[in-house]
Amino acid sequence: MAFHYNEDPKCRKAYDLDPEKTYIAFFNGDTQPQIMTVNEDYITLEQMKFTLNTSIVKGTPQWGQRSFNTMFEMQQNAVIYYMPEGETMHTIRSDWRVMLMAKINEWMQTNSALFIPIVQTWEADSSETLMVPTLRKVLKIESQGELPHLFIYHARSDTVMRYPEILHNV
Repeated sequence: MAFHYNEDPKCRKAYDLDPEKTYIAFFNGDTQPQIMTVNEDYITLEQMKFTLNTSIVKGTPQWGQRSFNTMFEMQQNAVIYYMPEGETMHTIRSDWRVMLMAKINEWMQTNSALFIPIVQTWEADSSETLMVPTLRKVLKIESQGELPHLFIYHARSDTVMRYPEILHNV
């Protein structure tokens, strides 16, 4: 993460921004930038923290301190795809459910959605360096036999909704 000041007219043209206005833009890798117009949009420190957090989580949709904070402190809902142990890069790349989450994430980045995406594996959730409760504890997953599964987390009611069936890769 870095912070920059930029008045380059080519940059403004590339993002179709009025050269006479002042903007705050949040870029995170290849994701769609979040752009706020100074003196037009409602901009507060809280709004900037919210935009920064949700932009980063959408750019790196994995469980950790930032996604935990976004869900519980900022009251953001989540679409979660949780995978069992033993997934390899090959199986992940050919898994239609991961591709579905990638498309959901892509849609969330270009549309105003009050959801964040999370893709998690059992191994990553077992890391001793995690500084927050495990995602399986938040989702009330008791065993890997319940996976792979798609979940929706509703922040205001602290409710976890499971897709009705386990999503098998066919």
